[in-house]
Amino acid sequence: MPPPNDDDTPATPAPPTSDAPPAVGGGGGGIYGLGAAPRQSGPITLGDLVALSVATRSPARVFPPSQSTATLPRGGMVLVASAAGNVDRVEFKVNGRTVVTERHYPYTLGWANASGGPLTAWRGAPRGTFTLQVVVRGRSGKVVSRSWRLRSA
Repeated sequence: MPPPNDDDTPATPAPPTSDAPPAVGGGGGGIYGLGAAPRQSGPITLGDLVALSVATRSPARVFPPSQSTATLPRGGMVLVASAAGNVDRVEFKVNGRTVVTERHYPYTLGWANASGGPLTAWRGAPRGTFTLQVVVRGRSGKVVSRSWRLRSA
């Protein structure tokens, strides 16, 4: 079960609307095939983690929150957190250490921009298995967090 919000209500994934990225191959449109930009008001949510291929500039894999270990695709990847709502910032933590803090959509580990320009791959994945935690902090002080066990190839 995902960690709770700081107000003790369970964190829930983003509903299957434009707030969350489409499944791979879903023809999501929007920048990098991620679908419409997420809403920027209301309660904060955090859905899937999406791996964008630097080569194709499109979704290569979607990682739903899970207890199992998932393998990152080979090649240059940018990881995108599907956060929506009144987001102040999104923190990416690898094995408990904050490696990136993003304040603007798209919320990425690696580099991407809202105009859909070139991607720069994330090169900081440790060898082997590691934990990636995404922490979304809302402007109201609410926090939603999810973790993924990932394996680098």
